[in-house]
Order: sequence, then C-alpha cells, then structure tokens
Amino acid sequence: MASAIQPDLDLAGSLFEALSQATRRGRGIVRDSYGEGEQAAHDRVRAAAEAAGLEVSVDPIGNLSMTLPGRDRALPKVIVGSHLDSVPQGGNFDGAAGSDFLRDLRQILQPGDSLLLGTDMLKPVQTLIAAYDDSIGVTASFNLNLLARINRELGADFSLQQFAHVAIFNEATDSVEMHLRSRSRQKVTIPEASISVRFEKDETIWTESSHKYSQDELVGLAHHSGFHRQAQWMDQSWGFAENLWIAE
Repeated sequence: MASAIQPDLDLAGSLFEALSQATRRGRGIVRDSYGEGEQAAHDRVRAAAEAAGLEVSVDPIGNLSMTLPGRDRALPKVIVGSHLDSVPQGGNFDGAAGSDFLRDLRQILQPGDSLLLGTDMLKPVQTLIAAYDDSIGVTASFNLNLLARINRELGADFSLQQFAHVAIFNEATDSVEMHLRSRSRQKVTIPEASISVRFEKDETIWTESSHKYSQDELVGLAHHSGFHRQAQWMDQSWGFAENLWIAE
C-alpha cells in the first residue's frame, strides 16, 4: 500500500517567508487584489509547483491551479475549488448562476467523479455584518480599492474620501451586499471609458454580493445539478462547510 502523502513543511515555510518578505507593511502577507503583489505570489507558488512536478494552469481571470499529473486520465477526477460565490467575471453568483455553473461543471465530469465544494453558511445577521464591516476597516479598504484601481487603470478621478463602505444583509436573497455610498453630490469622470457619472448624496455603487447557504438549499442544489451529497465537514466556529459531492 502506498504511503500517505506528507506535507513539505520546509517548502511551505520558505514560501510563506518569501511572501511575507514581499509584503508592503506590517506582519503577515499583504497584497493588492489582482495587483503586482498578487502576481508575484502566483509566480513564486507556480515555480515551486513546477519544480515539484505538478501540472500548472491559469484560467482567463488568473486563478492558479496545480494538480498531480496522474498516469490514467480516464480515472475519476477530484475537483478542488474555491467557495461557491466566485464567477469568471470576477463578481459573485447571483440568482440561478450558481446552479447553472454546477450543471455546466457536471457536464464535464464522469459518473463517480468527485467535487469538493466550499460554501459559506447562513448565520446570525450581526455575525455576517461584522465579517463584512470589520472594526479595523480591512473590508472597507478592500472595497474602496476598487475605486483606486479604476483611478489607476482608467484614469478616473474618484475621491476615495467621498465614498463610505456599507455592508447590508438582503433577507430576500440570503446574501450580504457591499456598497460604496457617496458622501455628497459629485461628478466622476472616467476618461478611458469615455463616461462621466453624477452621484447624488447617499447614492451607492453596488460592488459585491456574497450568498449564504442553508442545508436545505444545498440538498436541492446538489440534486438539481446532478450530484449526490457524500459528506460534509463544517467549521463550527466560522460557519463554513466543505461539501463532498459525487457526480451521478
């Protein structure tokens, strides 16, 4: 019997140290989403994966995938992915988009193939809002960085001080919405897009939706998409679930 694969702690440590050294401030790993820092992290991880003999690929929006090559491509596949609120366009699943994605995914799998799916589960509203509007302002900075990127890449003149981060829970859709609220009446010009936009005071830019799932919803979603639920592992502290589904 083959021995279990053991983690390479030295490799993990060296990667985290390299990423930490590349951070711009403080302890830990800090990077701008989709910026040079994230690309540098991808490049380091990719080089390590290729050196270890893994197959590496990058999808159209830059998600990095690393897999063991395997000897028999006809064997059942295990797809290990992100949580179910990301879509190729860079936003979050809305309405039936999650179900459509899973049905499309089922079409490329064979019966018996496995899908490990991460889902953020419903929890008390105050807990959700605290996660998306944290007291030290991490999520607010992440949200406002969207405007900074538009300024940088499209030549816009957004004043970040004139917008406030807002997080609300939409009970009709079981999702947390993130908005940027205009603090005043103002006009913003985006030269590279050839548009100017006028904002009224308290008007918002809806920047993100993050859906939260119930157990009943997951049962229906799996069945509707052509899977059966094999197992579920729940983080009781944070309310996240890893779901093992098998293609029927």
